[in-house]
Amino acid sequence: MFLWLFVGLIPSSAFAQETPSRTLTGHYGEIFALAFSPNGQYLASGGGDQTIRLWERISGNLRQEFKGHTSAVHALAFSPDNRYVASGGSDRTCRIWDVSTGKELISFSIRFGNIRSLNFSPDGQTLATVGDGGSLYLWDWKTGKTLKAMKSGFGIMFSVAYSPDGRLLATGNSDRLVHLWDPSSGRQQRTFSGHTKAVHAVAFSPDGHLLVSGSADSTVRLWDLAAGRERGLMKGHTGAVQAVTFSPDGQHVISAGVDGTIRIWDTKSGRELASFTDHQGPVWALASTTHDHGLASGGRDRMVRLRTPQITTPTVSRGGVKAPEIQQRDSGVGPPPSPPPYPEVKFVIQPHDVKPGERVKIHLIVNNTGKGPLYRFQATTHSANPVFDAQILYFGKIAAGEKKSESVAIDVPEDFSSSETAIDVSFTEFNGFIPDPLHATLTIAGTQRPRFAYNYQILDDGSGQSVGNGDGRIQKGEAVDLLLTLRNVGSVLAPNTWVEMTNAPDQHLKICPHIVRFGELEPDESKQVRVSFTVWPDFPDDQLQFKLFIQEKL
Repeated sequence: MFLWLFVGLIPSSAFAQETPSRTLTGHYGEIFALAFSPNGQYLASGGGDQTIRLWERISGNLRQEFKGHTSAVHALAFSPDNRYVASGGSDRTCRIWDVSTGKELISFSIRFGNIRSLNFSPDGQTLATVGDGGSLYLWDWKTGKTLKAMKSGFGIMFSVAYSPDGRLLATGNSDRLVHLWDPSSGRQQRTFSGHTKAVHAVAFSPDGHLLVSGSADSTVRLWDLAAGRERGLMKGHTGAVQAVTFSPDGQHVISAGVDGTIRIWDTKSGRELASFTDHQGPVWALASTTHDHGLASGGRDRMVRLRTPQITTPTVSRGGVKAPEIQQRDSGVGPPPSPPPYPEVKFVIQPHDVKPGERVKIHLIVNNTGKGPLYRFQATTHSANPVFDAQILYFGKIAAGEKKSESVAIDVPEDFSSSETAIDVSFTEFNGFIPDPLHATLTIAGTQRPRFAYNYQILDDGSGQSVGNGDGRIQKGEAVDLLLTLRNVGSVLAPNTWVEMTNAPDQHLKICPHIVRFGELEPDESKQVRVSFTVWPDFPDDQLQFKLFIQEKL
């Protein structure tokens, strides 16, 4: 895999002149989310105190305080017209606020898990949200209706970003991949691999040509979207990277993380230009604005800091010699050669039989046995399993008689079951000299898993928390117990089983408890729990809708 590996040849202080930062105080919980309004007039901040504060950017005065969330606020975004703020948090709700009045206009719920990130589409019509449920949701935020739900596999989606033209969505996931989506079709376009731990943050450059990601592996990676490959690897953080953004001119990447530092990188050379350490503890959130090139940061110290760093791009390297820009590897092109090239490709998967939690290596060896060069030679994997789909292996120019190899390592999620997974590889080359697609099959030898069956009974006979007429039917005005029975009908132990019960967001029933932890379930063992709720006399619908989410964790 082609990487840049950048080391600090020059002290970062040689390139940065910083005006003193201003501190905005008032939150009494950690700062998890920040967002500037597009017109640069306001900064919104949210965090562990369940509130959202709207600050005037220039004066630093507090203009509004939005209250309504019942748990920590993890995500904020302004609408493109500056009129609304969207927020999401651990209470599983997304809320839309009117900037001018501070009033909550609408709220809607995600059925499972926290909301960790959200973003308006550039036209302002759609809101994208991601979180613990492992799905990317697109909403008609004016009505609270789901337009699309896209899932890439298991795990958590930590971050979501729209490209400037609205044609792509990027997500950072716990599967260590960066995923690219087509919001119009809801289909996944490709994945970028390279991070070795969860991807916590993603952001597009202002021109839409680049994507940056930050990971729990302490690295920041830059991706070239047109070429479909990694452009740069930036190292310097000593802990997980929690937030990334671009400077308004796209010349710099800004990152922040658990090590308490904010670092600024040059996108052309990959060098670290500056680092700031005035926060006490981890920095969870960043936001930048085109107005005065302002930068906001917030973290565990409950402080929001505003600064305007003045960055000078480095022009000298060790020894005083002008540092050349780093170019993409082998990106040159040429006319179709005569005699032509002839690529022969060997496709190797190691090992062919793998268990969940193990690593698979996809390895390609390209031998140009023809008389002319290949240009921008690239391979792409295709698989119905999203973990192995859209992996890019870029070779660039391969001269006549030259042999090159590239590989990508993929970790098989621990919750995978037994399967035969087909992986195909197709090729592209500037002049169209490509071999036929290749095919291989990977055997995943998963362990036996438990299987579950359930049933339920309505109790309104006065037992438990129920209050009703005892006819076993749900009627308006009754307090009802639902007796839920869960049984392990599989052949192996379920070591850690739990059930989450939710109802439609507009029904406003308080289910208690809505999460039930059954613990261990032996084969053929059953356990019961009573779940209580009240149907108010003025309940407007004729039906109640419930969903059960049953999960067993190894």
